[in-house]
Amino acid sequence: KSFKALLPVLMGMVALIGFVLAVLPPSLVTKLFQTHSLAGYGLVALVGTVITLPGPVAFPLAGTLMKHGAELGLLATFITTLTMVGTVTAPAEIAHFGKRFTLVRQAISLLLAIVIGMLMAALL
Repeated sequence: KSFKALLPVLMGMVALIGFVLAVLPPSLVTKLFQTHSLAGYGLVALVGTVITLPGPVAFPLAGTLMKHGAELGLLATFITTLTMVGTVTAPAEIAHFGKRFTLVRQAISLLLAIVIGMLMAALL
C-alpha cells in the first residue's frame, strides 16, 4: 500500500530530474563546478536541491564531473545537497513528517552542505 501511495510522487521526481538534466548543457554544468566563491557554493547547492538524486546515481555523476575538472569542494556541496536536501521530494516529506520538521531539516542540511564543501576545499 505504501509503495502504491508513493509511486506517483516517485514518478514525478524521475520526470522532473530527467527534464532538468536534459535542459542543462554540459558546458554550463562544467563551468558551474569551477566557480570558487561563496556564490559558487550557493549556486551549486541550489542546483543540487532542485535536482535531488539518490546516492547510486549521484556518485557516478560526481566522478564524471570530477574528470571534467570540477573542484572537489563544489562537488562535495553538490553531492551533499543532491542526497540530503530536496525540493522535489519536499511534498512527500511534508506529508509524512510535517511542514515544520521538513523545512528545518532541509535548511540545516543546506547550510551543512555548504560548510562541508568549503571544508573539503580547504582540506584537499
